[in-house]
Amino acid sequence: MTVLTTLARAADEIAERQLRPPVLVVVGEVAALESGARWFTLRPLFDVRVMVTRPLAHADSLHERLCELGAEVLVQPAIEITAPDDWGPLDRALARFAEFDWLVFSSANGVDYLLERLCQRHGDLRPLGPLKLAAIGPGTAEALAGYKLRPDIVPDELRAEALAEALAGGAAGRRFLLARASRGREVLAEQLRAAGGEVEQVVVYRSRDVVAPDPEIAAALAAGRIDWVTVTSSAIARSLAGRCSANSSKGPGWQASAPLPVAHCASLASSRQSRRLNSRWRGLSRRFFARRHAVRPEKTPGHSVRARGAGASRPLYPSPM
Repeated sequence: MTVLTTLARAADEIAERQLRPPVLVVVGEVAALESGARWFTLRPLFDVRVMVTRPLAHADSLHERLCELGAEVLVQPAIEITAPDDWGPLDRALARFAEFDWLVFSSANGVDYLLERLCQRHGDLRPLGPLKLAAIGPGTAEALAGYKLRPDIVPDELRAEALAEALAGGAAGRRFLLARASRGREVLAEQLRAAGGEVEQVVVYRSRDVVAPDPEIAAALAAGRIDWVTVTSSAIARSLAGRCSANSSKGPGWQASAPLPVAHCASLASSRQSRRLNSRWRGLSRRFFARRHAVRPEKTPGHSVRARGAGASRPLYPSPM
């Protein structure tokens, strides 16, 4: 956002536009030289307001990239990721690793929660032993690389169906342990069982819907001041679809009374959920689907996300700390 004003009006402009640090102030005749600032206003997302719906701990990389492109970014998680309510099932599975042939990860969150728990309980990663590792996509493979582990299988498409197909050829008689969220599709387990595999699933983290958005963001939604909404997973799309319809009572503050043009999806599965969201969130009229997964979650649980960089002019979602 660029505001051209006088020193006499500067304080009023800051208050009226609710500007927050970081703000760059240029004083003097040079402020009138628009040509010198064209790089700023010519960025592809300049003056576009984007709502990022990823969990707080995972929003930084997408937030920073959008700011670099000139967007004003609001971070409003649609879901939150937490440790499981009961570590018992995972601890028992960790002690039985020798019984399995494959350990299958369907998210980077699953990698972080399982391997961190493994290190807490057993000191290091040696209990993985001869287990083969499968990752649903490049982001999950990158999470494994952070622990110096390389997956044996990563499908070309970021879909549970593609991962199941990649594993199905040698599934007969093999035992699979699926590290999963507290909710999600059953397609991977079903297809591996259909291929003759023995499948056990264990919840390694919980995924919960955020009940209500921050009041400032709720007001922006109601007034139609959001230009794009990012939807980077099926869980986020499902959460929004259940809370954003005009007649929904599940998510006060999520409804958009003015057109909400765009949802961005990272996979075919979340694209399908976004089509469901399109039918429920009034005014969601245009969609953009990314062809590849390109956003790696940060491993910083509880991180506070605040506006920084060009294009972000106010605090984003408040820190939970």
